[in-house]
Amino acid sequence: MTFTTLAILATTAALSAAALVPALRVLAGGSVEGVRLVTGVPGGAWVFAIDPLSAWFLLLMLGAGVAALAYGTVYLAAEAGHGSVAFGRLVFSLLLAALALVVTAQSAVPFLAAWELMALGGYFAVVFDDRRDDVRRAGLVYLVATHAGTLLLFLLFGTWGSRAADLTFAALAAGARVKRLQGAKRIGKRGHRRPRHAARQWQVEPWRRARGMGALRR
Repeated sequence: MTFTTLAILATTAALSAAALVPALRVLAGGSVEGVRLVTGVPGGAWVFAIDPLSAWFLLLMLGAGVAALAYGTVYLAAEAGHGSVAFGRLVFSLLLAALALVVTAQSAVPFLAAWELMALGGYFAVVFDDRRDDVRRAGLVYLVATHAGTLLLFLLFGTWGSRAADLTFAALAAGARVKRLQGAKRIGKRGHRRPRHAARQWQVEPWRRARGMGALRR
């Protein structure tokens, strides 16, 4: 095992442990842990937080990821003559980091940045054995599919953020609640108009029928 491999494994294990400690604390009943970074980038602050849902994702992804990386140390030894095994391990480690950022991001801009890192990391992991045509083709299909999803995410956040103060998830949720309340008020106003209209119809119709019967009797 080379020094580079040991360094990648040790760094990945240390960073995974650093993320799993607060995740386990949250799952044990602790409060949500987060950090807020004020940047000059449009879209507001960059917010990252570990809530119970993201803590479960971190526990599953990082636990399985570190185990897969350790197993791959032996499994990929046979590929040393065909390509850079260290690069493959580095890509996999960066993929794990990107996945952790995706599930802990609480604002749109860092979420999209982490999503793009995840897409690129997955692509390089897919095309590790790029000597084969089918592997290169699979990598291209993966890259197109992930970036089609990225475009849809841009559309989602652009539409969702039209009524929000910024692109943090808290502001987006508040903007969505305001939009729902406005829609409910509009529906309520329409509902109040209809009973009055129906009442007028109920009062007018008997008079019309009585008038018609009087005309017939004449």
